[in-house]
Amino acid sequence: MPGGQLDRRRHRRFTVGVPVRLRMKGSSMSTMVELSDVSFHGCRMRTLSNAGALALNARVAFGFVLPNRNIALAKGHVVRRIEDSHGSGVGMVIDRANVAFYEFLITLAESETVLAA
Repeated sequence: MPGGQLDRRRHRRFTVGVPVRLRMKGSSMSTMVELSDVSFHGCRMRTLSNAGALALNARVAFGFVLPNRNIALAKGHVVRRIEDSHGSGVGMVIDRANVAFYEFLITLAESETVLAA
């Protein structure tokens, strides 16, 4: 990793590029961001607008509609702010998610296994 930082991830990340609706705890307003990569316990999101990144420890929920029309939902908290050549964003720990979210991740893992074979 750049700058000698250790990668503490324990779960494989999947690159996705999925637009999701993000809402901060206690707010009725939501914003669209890009879920750029995801694992069973964390994710990275990039902002799609000029809005600033969320504050560290902010509690957030996000969701997106799957091709089968189920809605994947997850809740977590921000652990890292990211500013790089790809724009700004956040790294999150996923604290809870619904079954549809985990089924989405299982589908990603299975499709990678098929492609690698």
